[in-house]
Amino acid sequence: MKDNKRIASLEHTDIVRGIVKAGNYWVSIGDDKTIKFHSLNWEASQSVIAYNLTHGKKPTSLVFLHNLIVFADKTGEAWKIDLARLSSGRTKELDCIAFAMGHQSTITYMAKGENSLITADKDNKIKISESPQFYEVRSVLLGHNFTVLSAIEYEGKIYSSDESGCIKKWNGTEEEASIQTMEAVQLFVANNRILGASKSGYFYVNPRNLQSLPIALEPFGIAAVWENYLYQIDSELSIRQIDLRLQGHKTDN
Repeated sequence: MKDNKRIASLEHTDIVRGIVKAGNYWVSIGDDKTIKFHSLNWEASQSVIAYNLTHGKKPTSLVFLHNLIVFADKTGEAWKIDLARLSSGRTKELDCIAFAMGHQSTITYMAKGENSLITADKDNKIKISESPQFYEVRSVLLGHNFTVLSAIEYEGKIYSSDESGCIKKWNGTEEEASIQTMEAVQLFVANNRILGASKSGYFYVNPRNLQSLPIALEPFGIAAVWENYLYQIDSELSIRQIDLRLQGHKTDN
C-alpha cells in the first residue's frame, strides 16, 4: 500500500464518529459527547487539543463550511460553531454556538454542497438547505428505503447511498439512476472523483452509470477526505493520512 505513513493520535475516550479539516484545525466528534479541535503535527506524530467542547448529546456528524463547523447530535438537531469566536466549555454555555437546523430523526451524514448544506437521516430522507442560512430548505429527496448513510454533490448532482448498499443519482428531486451493491457504502468527493467506502474496501464510482472501480486500498475504520487525501481512524483512535493520487487500481490475480 502506498501512503504517507504519518500517524497522529486523537484524544477521545470513546468511539470517534467523524473528523473534518477546518482551517488550521482538525475537528473530531465522538461518543464521549465532545467536539475536539486538534492541531496535528504529522511529521512528529503528535496531536495537541486546542479547544475542547462538551455537548449534552452524542454528536453524530459534522461538516465545515463558511468558517463554521456544523455538527448534528442524535436528537436530529444541528448546531453551528463560529470559528472566529471559538472557546472551550459546555456548548450550552458558549457564545460561539447557535442552532442551525434540524431533522425529525437522527442526522446520519452532513456534506457541503454548492451554496448548500446536505444532510441525511435515519428516516431515509435527504435535505438540501440553503447555506449559510440553513433553515431555508431548497429540496427534500425521498426514495431510499433504508437509513441514508451519505449524500454528496458532484458536478451539480446529488449522489446518495444507504445501509442496504443502494446508490442513487438524483436529477433535482427526481431519481435519475440507481444501483444495488452487496454491502453498505459511504460516498465522498475526493481526488476530483466520487469515492466509495465499504467494509470490503474503497472504490471510485463512475458518475454516469454508478459502476465501481476498486482501488488497492484496504478498509481501516472511520474515513474522511480532504482535497486529495484520505484519512482513516481505527479503533485505537489513531489517524492515518493517505495520498489518493498514489493509489493504484485493484487487479485480479
